[in-house]
Amino acid sequence: MEPIEVRDVTRLFRTKSEEIWALKGVSFEVHEGEIYGLLGPNGAGKTTMIRILSTLLYPTTGRAYVLGHDVVKEPEKIHPYINSLSGGENSGYGIVTAYDNLWFFGNLYGLPFGEVRKRIKILAEAMEITHKLKTKFNKLSTGEKQKINLIRALLNDPRVLFLDEPTLGLDIEASRKIREFIKSWVRETGASVIWTTHYMHEAEEMCDRIGIIKEGKIIASGTVEEIKSAVKKIYKARVKFMDGSRIETKEFYMSDPVELGNHVETLVREGFKILDVDREEVSLEEAFVELVFKNSETDDGQSDDKDQDVSHIPG
Repeated sequence: MEPIEVRDVTRLFRTKSEEIWALKGVSFEVHEGEIYGLLGPNGAGKTTMIRILSTLLYPTTGRAYVLGHDVVKEPEKIHPYINSLSGGENSGYGIVTAYDNLWFFGNLYGLPFGEVRKRIKILAEAMEITHKLKTKFNKLSTGEKQKINLIRALLNDPRVLFLDEPTLGLDIEASRKIREFIKSWVRETGASVIWTTHYMHEAEEMCDRIGIIKEGKIIASGTVEEIKSAVKKIYKARVKFMDGSRIETKEFYMSDPVELGNHVETLVREGFKILDVDREEVSLEEAFVELVFKNSETDDGQSDDKDQDVSHIPG
């Protein structure tokens, strides 16, 4: 089996007035040594899916497996080999040092004392934050706190890691450091990662494959290039031309770059003077918008699934 397998998973949340299907028959898998991006708008079901895979929620129907173990029937066999990190989380205790926070969590994970000390040292050096280990957690910057939280998530050397918007709210340098570290760590360990983000440039840089989820359903999946191809608009071009005394610009979307010549010829025949032609590949962000938001109804203000009612957890 793959490290992560999801088969027709649904999840129903009930409130006093309505039923909300956060997931509607989701299926996908994550390979060993792969960073899998789970992308979607707020309320699409991303966090609900991660909670199910990390055994914090039961699926309403369907099956999910982590490292070959059923998340409902065998959660205790999964726990030692997984960990998670969410963006904006404040999982540390502010009045004690960063090192003591990590020591505490290392002991919660059941690691031997010597192993905890060793892994804190190695990971802090790799994250270039050794000099902050003796600083109280509440005195750290947002980026420093997230680096400590990432070390915490890696202390048990997980084989599966869930990263839910891990760079949320970080400055450019802190975000870059975390991305570089995760890529290096995955290459070295062969671990599997699910990464959620609203930053499309980040997904394009980090993810080997992507699943786009909308209203609880996977609507597209594959590599970045395959996702772009799914919208049948692979190339974008801007043509600048003179329309009388005015300079005009038109954008064209094409599935074949040869089509650009046809557009330019049409403008020339119509008497326009071509000033400049600039062609570029459609970005993942443009493909995402095309897939998720084109012809969609106006946002009804539904909150992200992080905020949905979780009081009806079975068992």
